[in-house]
Amino acid sequence: MVANDIWIAAPILPGIPEKTTAEILHELVAMSDDDLQFINPDLLKKTGINHDFYKTNGVTFLRSQIISQIQTTKFFTVAYMHVDGASFAAPIVSEVIAQLLQAQPLLTPRQIRRALFNSAKRISGIPVEQQGYGYIQPKIALLKL
Repeated sequence: MVANDIWIAAPILPGIPEKTTAEILHELVAMSDDDLQFINPDLLKKTGINHDFYKTNGVTFLRSQIISQIQTTKFFTVAYMHVDGASFAAPIVSEVIAQLLQAQPLLTPRQIRRALFNSAKRISGIPVEQQGYGYIQPKIALLKL
């Protein structure tokens, strides 16, 4: 069974270092070139951007580094980032199972499994051993109950 496990939008939790970094990076990218010229080196250090290297390469280079750092960290907004991994795919499948149980509370684990497997769709061009039954289709699974 396949479920999304890359580029999932997730909130950046308040109070963690990543939240501070996201806020700084998005504040920097919104600044004018004039303001960026006089940026505090300590602020840049918190983002992982080398201030000394920027000083020799100019504001255009600094802006490209800020954008690159936003892309590297996947902080696409101040509040959200892209995340990946099976730990994000499993809750998607669990959510579908919860919805199936809400629609039909008496479903057995075997019935749920059958509905998920029978409704999955294989991805063409991808070997079966890399995708199992295919990607999850919640609406089809519900209709197959």
